[in-house]
Amino acid sequence: MGERDRPGGVSNEFVGAGLAPALCWATATPPKAGRVVAPTTMRFGLILYGSLDTVSGGYLYDRMLVNHLRERGDTVDLISLTWRNYAARLADNFSPTLHRRLREGRYDALLQDELNHPSLFLANRITGARRISIVHHLRASEHRPAWQNLLYRFVERRYLDSVDGFVFNSQTTLAAVDRLSPLGQRPHAVALPAGNRFGPPPDPDRIRGRATRPGPIHLLFVGNLIPRKGLRMLLDALGQIEDGWELNVAGSLQADARYAESIRRIIAQRGLSQVTLLGSLDESQLGARLRLFPQSAARRLVWCRRGGAGRACGWWSGTRARFS
Repeated sequence: MGERDRPGGVSNEFVGAGLAPALCWATATPPKAGRVVAPTTMRFGLILYGSLDTVSGGYLYDRMLVNHLRERGDTVDLISLTWRNYAARLADNFSPTLHRRLREGRYDALLQDELNHPSLFLANRITGARRISIVHHLRASEHRPAWQNLLYRFVERRYLDSVDGFVFNSQTTLAAVDRLSPLGQRPHAVALPAGNRFGPPPDPDRIRGRATRPGPIHLLFVGNLIPRKGLRMLLDALGQIEDGWELNVAGSLQADARYAESIRRIIAQRGLSQVTLLGSLDESQLGARLRLFPQSAARRLVWCRRGGAGRACGWWSGTRARFS
């Protein structure tokens, strides 16, 4: 997340504020006088894979959006598509059932989690409702062999070209979409997460005070075990440090079972007994883990990045930085 993407909100009502411009436009109709008028309440369809209760940051963002819309009196119908392999998701574009739901829903607008783009890049063209894509991340931005990304980029661009408006979770995501499918005059909004789901962060003086205490570095990795989250990169970096650290990993082991198994093998082969895989935690369990950090020896921010010149990991303690 870049400097310009840092959350600045004071409450988790960021979704409503950030979406207002895009959603008002999405359902507005221009009367003869030339003014744009939006209905008092709206009917939305939200297209997503699986359940809205899926544990991930993106699905949490979508849940908050749905809650906000329903609290203000709007209707939101969930249109759930089945999680399948990529080729099977492409076949969704020819599903009579999906076509019927898109045509008969009589929606003011269709909200679509961009994750669903393989299922919609052709199907979007059969619905008369305006289409608003909620974009967390582009598949074409992930690191994989170039020939694979050629296919993914083609499908994703066709989907993005079929969308009428966008909601982005960051300026960085907006820029990535604009490079792949120029926004032009299509309306869009950036709705940043507030970053205070589990309460405000400790003040800088407290952080600096904890940074100088003796003891091991206590690290908490929060994210499902999938390649683009960068856990393997973190393990590579930590593996170069003999001792003085502990790592707990909170995230689903089923999101990508093969990748999770490869992580287990790395931990076993390298003898990384300091690593504990906690699996998926519910909100109260994760909140409890995070709230432990201000009172414990845990005190450092760990970061990993991959760039054109390679990759790097390090930690910042408020008084010094170390890199690998």
